[in-house]
Amino acid sequence: MNFFRIQALALWLVCLGVFLCMSWGTVASPSAFIFWLCACIVQACLFTAPVYAVGLIPGILAKPAPWLLRSFRALQYLLGVGCLFLVVANYKLESMYGFFIDSFVVNLVVTPGGIEAMGASKSSYVSLVIIAVGIALLFLMACVFLSRSRAISRVRLSPAIGFFLLALFGIQGSMYAVAEYKTQDSILVISDRLPWYLGVTAKSLLASLNMDRSRAVGKSSMRNSDRGFNYLPAGVKPVSFNKEYNVVWLVAESWRWDMLTPEIMPRTYEFAQHSYRSLHHYSSGNGTRMGLFGQFYGIPGRYWFNALKNRTPPLIIDSFQHNDYAIKAYTSAN
Repeated sequence: MNFFRIQALALWLVCLGVFLCMSWGTVASPSAFIFWLCACIVQACLFTAPVYAVGLIPGILAKPAPWLLRSFRALQYLLGVGCLFLVVANYKLESMYGFFIDSFVVNLVVTPGGIEAMGASKSSYVSLVIIAVGIALLFLMACVFLSRSRAISRVRLSPAIGFFLLALFGIQGSMYAVAEYKTQDSILVISDRLPWYLGVTAKSLLASLNMDRSRAVGKSSMRNSDRGFNYLPAGVKPVSFNKEYNVVWLVAESWRWDMLTPEIMPRTYEFAQHSYRSLHHYSSGNGTRMGLFGQFYGIPGRYWFNALKNRTPPLIIDSFQHNDYAIKAYTSAN
């Protein structure tokens, strides 16, 4: 096995080990174990794909010069270090804020002053450098170990491996599609622990096959589980109203609290004098979805993703439904 494939294999093994270790605690059933194993293998392959692709380029070239081979080796190694750094960074971010790197994080990093606004200092950058050096050394040790292994040197890639990986992709994709359709938390909780996991959904197909959605929307048992979203303490139930109120909940996009004055909004201000105003409410985010989420749930906006995945309704809506309220929503956009 040439050195290019050894580096790709080393990266795959390290990524696989990290994914298996970081998601092992969420496996709770035999079917979840099958999904866990297949999903971790497939996810490790996806992270390794760019590094493996770079290693294929020298083989396409006709008699590449030695300096060009060395350049591609260095490029593949640095790309492998970058992939491992992303894996570590994703899990570190998830442990701190509950989500992996996404467009919001990227925008924060590339915006001048964005990282500093999060409280980063010189020591933070020093820590990043130390972590990067440690990852580079770990990856180098794995490459050297595999290059000296006689068993690895006898490994030959064949089309059967590709078909095997495609089969694993199909298995874990199908299991996730069914789990997402039926809200099977034993599967979904594992996918939540894999950075950038791309879930396959097939709601229309499964509905056309008359598959039973055994889990009721909003009644997920993960409300108080280790899935990381403990919205309601055990035993909390919808509130029974002693008086039947007529409720009109007015929300305006990007509406500043200090604009509700007799001079600027006289009619709305007059209406507010005979209504309840949430004068002590603080927005849970600077985006529409996060702000609306905080209004109904009363918790930080970062949990919006968890509530969406768990299909967990807010307690106030549960209480309205418990008291047989007729609820209608009127919006200015589709």
